[in-house]
Amino acid sequence: WVPWATGHFRRTLKLFNPDVVWVHAHGWSILPLARVLPAAEVGFHASIHDYSDAHESTQRSRHLAALQERLYASAHTRDAICQPMVDDLRARTGCEGTVARAGLEPEDLDFLSRKTEIPADAIRIAYAGTILVENEFALFARALAQIRRQLPLPLTIEFFGDHSYRSREWFDPSWMNEH
Repeated sequence: WVPWATGHFRRTLKLFNPDVVWVHAHGWSILPLARVLPAAEVGFHASIHDYSDAHESTQRSRHLAALQERLYASAHTRDAICQPMVDDLRARTGCEGTVARAGLEPEDLDFLSRKTEIPADAIRIAYAGTILVENEFALFARALAQIRRQLPLPLTIEFFGDHSYRSREWFDPSWMNEH
């Protein structure tokens, strides 16, 4: 599929002739992106929001991580999800980047200061993103399971992200929800 996707991407660039391409360099998209963009005659911006080898350390994941760094380094502009990641990518690639947090600006959250308090009917823990250290998260989930019946309000964990954790032994659908 990689040769097909690479060819399709090249044809798409030729057909539309964009001024710039913005890529989210993640997962399997890295392979065709890395084959096309560094040599393409189009400017591109690379966004890195998760390391390619965050979940496993195999030869394939290390290869994807190296290609991801090469894309980041060859981009005309680049960003990452947080300052520590920008700093780490600068150390790995020698290239500057900026922080992009899903496009939220301080004024996007101003309404929170004007919000009136509504009595809570539950304790909700929101987890947005990827659980990178699952063994420790499992400890956290087990600790919550032990104390949740002693809490003054019902407790839930709300998961927001691309990954499903439903099959994990620590996941309890009676008080954990995926969105």
